[in-house]
Amino acid sequence: MTEVPFRRRLATFALLALAISFGRPLPVAAHAEPERAEPPIGGVVAAMPSVVAVVFDEELGATGSALAVFGPGPDGPRADRNDAALDLGDLERRRVTVSLSSNLGPGTYTVRWTTVSAADGDEASGKFAFTVAPGATTPASPPASAMASPLAAVFDPTPTSPSVASSAAEVPTDEADDDGGFGAPVATGLLVVGVLAVLGAVWFRGRRTHPSS
Repeated sequence: MTEVPFRRRLATFALLALAISFGRPLPVAAHAEPERAEPPIGGVVAAMPSVVAVVFDEELGATGSALAVFGPGPDGPRADRNDAALDLGDLERRRVTVSLSSNLGPGTYTVRWTTVSAADGDEASGKFAFTVAPGATTPASPPASAMASPLAAVFDPTPTSPSVASSAAEVPTDEADDDGGFGAPVATGLLVVGVLAVLGAVWFRGRRTHPSS
């Protein structure tokens, strides 16, 4: 049986290593996004609640997450009391609340949220809307937790109100600066460069040792 040349075996091993490396799933950055809310995301309620509460789909960091409410209408003013709080009564640390101002009228309100994931500190942001319409049958106004912990003021108390959609449908907008998990692609790139360098060195050495091979 003819022996397989060393360089050919090395090349085969390198190709297998690259195939295994590229076949591994890349890590995904953790983003905490709304799972449910009161008033419901995109929902209609009969009366203005005193508190907006949002439960996110993963644990939040101790600081950095916030809620801000604007309306009624697409150019409405700030409608909350700038007291966003992580609910410490929630053992999963996924619930954030903010109190609403008094004497708010019917209409569509926009909730803008910012989160910091407890898993990796990754940030995410977006918005959704709810509508207050007298006569609606959907209940609202969840109680505020007595154990809520105030968060850092992420939003300016008197910002220019953002333009929002007139419908009550959820309008997610991911505005976070996310590296998308660059660590794994960089490591893969370095592995490719290293393997190619080894192959090149072996090939060049083989050419010098056996010019006619």
